[in-house]
Amino acid sequence: MKPIFKVLLMSLVVAFCSCKDDEVSSAPSSITSAGVISGTISNYGLLPADSIAFSPEFGSKVTSDGKFSVTLTVPQMYDLEELGTIEGTVVSDSTAMCNKEILAAIVYLNGQQAGVMMKTNFSATSLSSLGSAFSTFVYCDRNVTIKGSNTEKINGGVYSGTVTSKWDVNYKKGWNEIVMKIESFSMSGGSLEETISISSNIPNGLKWSNMGNFGLPTQINMVRSFMNR
Repeated sequence: MKPIFKVLLMSLVVAFCSCKDDEVSSAPSSITSAGVISGTISNYGLLPADSIAFSPEFGSKVTSDGKFSVTLTVPQMYDLEELGTIEGTVVSDSTAMCNKEILAAIVYLNGQQAGVMMKTNFSATSLSSLGSAFSTFVYCDRNVTIKGSNTEKINGGVYSGTVTSKWDVNYKKGWNEIVMKIESFSMSGGSLEETISISSNIPNGLKWSNMGNFGLPTQINMVRSFMNR
C-alpha cells in the first residue's frame, strides 16, 4: 500500500531553516466541492501575471487586481486511484477513489511562464520550518475520513531520521482542500526528527503566492512529494 501523501522530500527539509508563528484558526476553503477554485495572488504587484492554469484544460485569466477563478471537472477514472490503507491510521473506506496527481498552478505573463503559485504561509524568499503550511486539492468520489498517525524512517544519504505524519482528514465527495503543516522539526548533525500534520482544517494566514521561476522544479516537486503513492 502506498499512502496518498508521502513524507517531505529531503530538498524541502534542507531548505526550511527558520521559524514561523503558528496559525490555528479555521479559514474558508478556496475550492468548492464542485471544483470552483478561486483566490487573489497576494504578491501580484511584485510578480504580475495575466493568466493561470492548473493544467492545459483548466485555466483562467487573472484580473488587474490579481483575482482568478478556475473550474475543475470531475477527474476521469484513469486519473483516480483507490485510497487503500495507511499504516497507523483508520481509513473509513479504503476503496474510496482519489486523484493520483497534484495539480500544479502555473502562472503566465504575456504567454510566458512566470512562476508557480501555491497557497501557503511562506514565500520563495522567506522559507521557514516550524509552522510552514501549504494547501493541496484532492478529489474524492465519496465521503471518507483518515484518522491516526504513522512514522517512517528516511535515509537521504546526508540526512537520516524519522518523519511522523498526523492525519485528521475528512474528505467530502467532490473536491477538497487539504493542508500540510510542519508541526515540529529538529536537526542535529545528520539526524532529523519531523512531525507533519495532514488536515482538513485550513488555518488563517495562508495566501496565494506566486513563487516565481526561481527553484520552480523544487516547488512543484515539494508539493508532489506529498501526493505520489
